[in-house]
Amino acid sequence: MELQVVRMREGVLFCVVAVLALLTSACGEGGCPPDSHEFNGRCVCNVGFKEDSHGDCVPAGYADGDEEREETEAFEPEAEGGELEETPASTEHGWVDGNTRLMWMDPPTDYQLDQHTALTYCDELILDDFDDWRLPGIWELRSLIRGCANTAIGGGCNVDGAGCYSDSCRSPDCDGCDRTGECYWPSHLSGECTYFWSSTTTDYRGRWSVQFINARVRSHDDDTRIIYNVRCVRDID
Repeated sequence: MELQVVRMREGVLFCVVAVLALLTSACGEGGCPPDSHEFNGRCVCNVGFKEDSHGDCVPAGYADGDEEREETEAFEPEAEGGELEETPASTEHGWVDGNTRLMWMDPPTDYQLDQHTALTYCDELILDDFDDWRLPGIWELRSLIRGCANTAIGGGCNVDGAGCYSDSCRSPDCDGCDRTGECYWPSHLSGECTYFWSSTTTDYRGRWSVQFINARVRSHDDDTRIIYNVRCVRDID
């Protein structure tokens, strides 16, 4: 009788351990939900994902509030007839990011421009038969950052797509990461790991930029003597 009781207790204990292990694996690394990771004591969505109204991390291209979502690594919008549309191929001078469905000019300019000339350059650019290029916003420019959790989308840098663009929004994480000799952007891209302009203005008419040698996000005064490289962008949808 005592042996049966011991075996029953062992069986219950095994079941409890199994359930706890299952719950832990479902929560993802560090106790965070799938497609997210722990950063500065909180769970943030991985690069290429965003938090929806339910608090879930979904591919960046999904509209907020979608109740039925396909589980896919890269966003693939639903085409007419219920079939999934493939991400358009990159062109001779444009690389397509499947996570954001943005086409990036590649290579970028091999010369530097002031912030006002950079805006005009992209607005007037005709490349690969496309005439809808523009200077990217800081949120779009940050979506190119790879390998630096501080300033990648979902990182601790407070200059973000929620409308916090004043210079006071800049947090220590915006200084980026250590220099490695490589660019903090996708390996498909070419160009120098230097500062690139965004179209996003600060509260004193300057603009935000990203330095890809260390993934640093910083702002600049409205000064035509400051010149940086330019990588235009366009929507593919």
